[in-house]
Order: sequence, then structure tokens, then C-alpha cells
Amino acid sequence: MSADAPASEPAPAADPGAARQRARQLQDRALVLPLLAVFLFMPPCIRLFAGPQALFGLPVIVVYVFGVWCLLVFAAFRLSRGLARGEAP
Repeated sequence: MSADAPASEPAPAADPGAARQRARQLQDRALVLPLLAVFLFMPPCIRLFAGPQALFGLPVIVVYVFGVWCLLVFAAFRLSRGLARGEAP
């Protein structure tokens, strides 16, 4: 068979086991995300950033709280899009 000849074999079908595994991973991540949020907003974690320091003229604790909040919202958005596509079993 020459390198210029088109392949006559059809592309392999998508593995249903892989799709099921991906859906399960998304569900697991969706379960862990709120737990991560609770951990990141617990007083011991927030106190790490409480202090007189400023970043861009804002207290570091404010940057931390809103930065973590934005990242959690973005992660929830991405997870919801994946779960809404019907990847859940």
C-alpha cells in the first residue's frame, strides 16, 4: 500500500467505556468542587491572607476571596457544560 493511497479502513468507533469513564470523572469532579470551596473559604485558609499587605491597591484577603470565587464559578461552569452534554451515565 503506498503512502499516497487513502486508507480504506473506517475510523474506529468511539469506545463506550471511555465515554462512561469520562462521565464518571466529571461527576466525581462535580462532587469534589463544593468540598474544595468549603476548604478554601475556611477561616484557617483565609487567615493566611489576612494582613496589612496589598496587591494592586487591594488587601490580599480581598484578592484571595474574589479570585477563589471566580475560579470556582468558572470550574462549575465548565463542569456543568460537560455534564449537560449528556456525558453522565
